[in-house]
Amino acid sequence: MVSEVAAADSTGRTALRWFAGGLVAAPLGILPHEIGHFLVLLALGVPDLTLHFVGVTWDLEEFWLAVWREDYATAATIAPLWGVALSDAAGPLATYVLVLACCYGCATWRPHPALVAVAYFAQARINVATQYAWRRLFNSELPSDLEAMAAGANFDELRVAILTGVPVPLLVGFALVFLAATGAWLLRYLPRGRRIVAAVSMVVGMIVSLVAYAGYVGPWLLP
Repeated sequence: MVSEVAAADSTGRTALRWFAGGLVAAPLGILPHEIGHFLVLLALGVPDLTLHFVGVTWDLEEFWLAVWREDYATAATIAPLWGVALSDAAGPLATYVLVLACCYGCATWRPHPALVAVAYFAQARINVATQYAWRRLFNSELPSDLEAMAAGANFDELRVAILTGVPVPLLVGFALVFLAATGAWLLRYLPRGRRIVAAVSMVVGMIVSLVAYAGYVGPWLLP
């Protein structure tokens, strides 16, 4: 009886720790990515630049209208193409650095649930890009990247591809390899014997974190 109570108590503590770790995932997983975009655009001096809780805005309409017309000379008079491409790439690069920092913290400090949760959550953004890249690879009838963006598709890898010519599947493929490598490596830090409990609790914490951040904390902090 005592051992059963102790086991239940230990399982409960595990669930609580990993749930709590997941609670910081949204702000810590999203903001560094957006700050990466923001800092490059700030250095470029683009007009009306504002950092929001889930994005960065600036006076980009004329720039992208020129790009959609393939009038790159006009677009370059608004902002340098290489600079905008770098700003779009800076978000994913910031995410990669964040994930590596979390992995390093787990390896050299301690495998805190928050580090594991942030590393996983930060990479969830690749889902939309993966769906697009998959269709791009296996459906030859898809419109061009420019046409897709004009129709509403909008993610970092797509904008980088349009401005640099690097194929979307290549950029997304790198992100997926990175996710697979770091994700598999981080699995070792889920407690043995309670990995399912820890993983489920962490995911629940992430969901609560996202709802709280997107619905309340984020709009208050960076509207």
